[in-house]
Amino acid sequence: MKKIFKTLKKKWAEYLLEILVIMIGILGAFMLNSWNEDRKERIEEISLLKDLDSDLTLKTKELQELYDVNVELHKLVVQFIQSHLINEKANLSVEDFLDLGNYIPINTHINSMEVALESNTINIFRSDSLVHSLRNLKLSLVNLEKMISYLDESWNTRLAPFFDESGMSLIRFDYLNNGVESDPGIFDRIDKDVLANKLSHHANIQKVFLIDQKTVLEKLKEVHQKVLAELN
Repeated sequence: MKKIFKTLKKKWAEYLLEILVIMIGILGAFMLNSWNEDRKERIEEISLLKDLDSDLTLKTKELQELYDVNVELHKLVVQFIQSHLINEKANLSVEDFLDLGNYIPINTHINSMEVALESNTINIFRSDSLVHSLRNLKLSLVNLEKMISYLDESWNTRLAPFFDESGMSLIRFDYLNNGVESDPGIFDRIDKDVLANKLSHHANIQKVFLIDQKTVLEKLKEVHQKVLAELN
């Protein structure tokens, strides 16, 4: 009886050892597979971070240059309106006068950011702070797009019809495209009261447009710093 019990005990020990070996093998395979998946995600994350670094560098430079131009265009409008309010002639060149109400639209698309925010990609980032900043940047870019559409509407419904009726559209086209300077006396025949009124509304939208551009610039730099921190 003791011999049978001893044999059974030995067999159970062998079975348990086999089960243990199998479990260790399964666990090892699972850990290796998990390590491989994690390594692939890290490679994808680094690749995307490098793309973000490149795109954010270019977009920040582009937006800063356009922002500086839009600031100057807004100043022209403010200068004209202020001069008109105190019944003084605005000290504007022909080119400045033709730029009244003008603005430079901005391309808000950042390809690597759009890829990063896709539902099947966003989880590869280890930094929750970076993800949060990317989403905030996207929201600010959407707001900037809205302001561009408001500026387009203001231009098309208020300024463009006035410029067409006053003949300024043809002068603008000749000057900006052909370098032809028309009779400057035409500016004296324009109804400055009407123009100042239309520009005042437009200037308010321009001001918000500039604020939104500044916000986007700040968030671009914030995201870029976090991207560089992750890369380092």
